[in-house]
Amino acid sequence: MVCFQHTESHTGSLITAFAAIGGVLVGSLITFYMQLAQLRLARIREKLDQFYAPMMALRSEIKAKSETRLKLNTIANNTWQEQLGYRPNSDDRKEFEERESPSYEKIFSYSTARVTNELVPLYRKMLEVLTSKMQYAEDSTRKHYENLVEFVELWNRQQHSPLPPAVVIKADHDESKQLYPLYDDVKDNFDRLRKKLERPLPWS
Repeated sequence: MVCFQHTESHTGSLITAFAAIGGVLVGSLITFYMQLAQLRLARIREKLDQFYAPMMALRSEIKAKSETRLKLNTIANNTWQEQLGYRPNSDDRKEFEERESPSYEKIFSYSTARVTNELVPLYRKMLEVLTSKMQYAEDSTRKHYENLVEFVELWNRQQHSPLPPAVVIKADHDESKQLYPLYDDVKDNFDRLRKKLERPLPWS
């Protein structure tokens, strides 16, 4: 009877010891998991702060300036045609053109200058961000790097030594073809990473 009690006591001690060890292991695993999750979130935050947010901001600014330029050019062109339509008499049309054409020409000249002075530097800035922050870009984003380099380089060539129109056409210097896939990829990754960052942690 004494031996049985001794064995039972010993077994109870082992169970208590194993339970304590198990508790420590479970606690360690939870801590390890939490640290890994925090590291992943920190990496996602870095990608957003260092790369995708700046790229999205640049894309948004380019889009807004381009759309404003196109909108005003379209309005000016339509208004010009309307005003000419109100003047079927050739003398009236000539007088109107001589009086008003300088104002309309300034609109188009200003739009052209904005491309050189504002939009092209923004494209260069976008290339600078992708070049200097390449480590934060996803694989799907990096594959568009060469297209961005080519697009910016053609603008650089145009500013320093304008290419003949026929050469520009054959070079296919077109933002919609060369950069829109990059813009779509940046937005998709930006949205995806933000959702991951905003997703609540299991223990929160």
